[in-house]
Amino acid sequence: MISDYYKDSKTNFKVAGLCVLVQNLKANEVLFLKNSNPEKISKLVSEHIDRKLECFIVTTKKFDGIENYSHIILSDEEFEKNKAKMIDEFYPEKDVHYVGVTGTNGKTTTCWLLSELSRLQKKKPLYIGTLGAFYCGEKIISDFSTTTPSLLDLRKLIHKINDKIDIVILEVSSHALYQGRLKNIKLETSSWTNISQDHLDFHKSMDEYFAAKSKITEMVKDKRPIFFNENESELYERFCYDYKKKSKSFKVLPLDLKDQPVFFKVNYNQKNLELAVSMYHEVFSEEELSSIALVDFCLPPGRFEEITKENILFVIDYAHTPDALEKLLKEIKSIDPSRDIISVIGCGGNRDSSKRPLMAKASSENASITILTTDNPRDENPLDIIEDMKPGLCGSFEIICDRKEAIEKSFEVAKKSNAVVVIAGKGHETYQEVKGTRHYFSDREVIEKL
Repeated sequence: MISDYYKDSKTNFKVAGLCVLVQNLKANEVLFLKNSNPEKISKLVSEHIDRKLECFIVTTKKFDGIENYSHIILSDEEFEKNKAKMIDEFYPEKDVHYVGVTGTNGKTTTCWLLSELSRLQKKKPLYIGTLGAFYCGEKIISDFSTTTPSLLDLRKLIHKINDKIDIVILEVSSHALYQGRLKNIKLETSSWTNISQDHLDFHKSMDEYFAAKSKITEMVKDKRPIFFNENESELYERFCYDYKKKSKSFKVLPLDLKDQPVFFKVNYNQKNLELAVSMYHEVFSEEELSSIALVDFCLPPGRFEEITKENILFVIDYAHTPDALEKLLKEIKSIDPSRDIISVIGCGGNRDSSKRPLMAKASSENASITILTTDNPRDENPLDIIEDMKPGLCGSFEIICDRKEAIEKSFEVAKKSNAVVVIAGKGHETYQEVKGTRHYFSDREVIEKL
């Protein structure tokens, strides 16, 4: 056991907890660093760990600077075995129902609606994903460094909540599935919302992306279903054919929704709700759902979020893939065909560059005017990103690099034509990431101050 090593270390080390992210390390914690890049790890450690901080590092390869800390270097197999044992020791498993949602678009909304549905049915849900962590609808963590946390971070969070948890609802990303980030977690049920181009900077091809998503079958308990929407026939059939899981996959039947708020008039949000209802029934099979009052749902921030300013309707949405943007703009047009649409979009830096012209194409084919602007440029020049987007343009457009100025311009233009303004790509986010630093920025606040 790893405790034999740190008990024999030079300091009188008493473990306060475990950690897997250098940036989050606290005093007296054991830091597990699976090391595939010693140079990168050395840089991270030098930037984020004070040499005076008492800690114990467990890693799989030596790196520069490790001699400054109590440490042990283990094989990959021993590293994983010891980490799993210590997670069970410090953060014992609780008896909870886990469910997971994967897909290119719609994971957040589907998980959020299942959490809301559970809360309104007097259950105690824990939702974890892009928006952070919410317990019974109340935010308890603002942001994770990844959409899907590690097994350690998940168990730490569950352990921290002393109250009862009836259901843990997880957004399960393709990265997490590929990396086996949630190994040992078994899902009562899951759903797959859709698949379209995204993350090809990581997965390299759509086939690899599909294969990564399909690993959700390894997380679902035997004979428990994975749900698909009725309109995702091609995805459903490929999944059944490639993975021979017909006995474990089901198409969701439509709901008869009445008196819908605008959010639920959007077709894909109805489909997300249908998935949420199906998963609820699967987990709590002994109970009948009481009547669903859609007006009682708290809606997810940054997902078809409506703001009216001087009679101009703004819609803020996280849509950051070509498919999501196209569907968003088409839905808005179908709700009110008489109004023009002004689309304000950008693309993230250090991500799949092949989707940039496709984003511009989706916007210019479905909006009257497209304003290209900055998203999260990260380490790239924002103007270079916009140049990559321009080949997809086929209609009226403007380029305004400053996102605040782009939103202000959209308001000026909309007032002359009574157009709907769609601000896409960032949704709930309250920052812009530039050169490794997150600067405060909120689409909503810019609109409110117009």
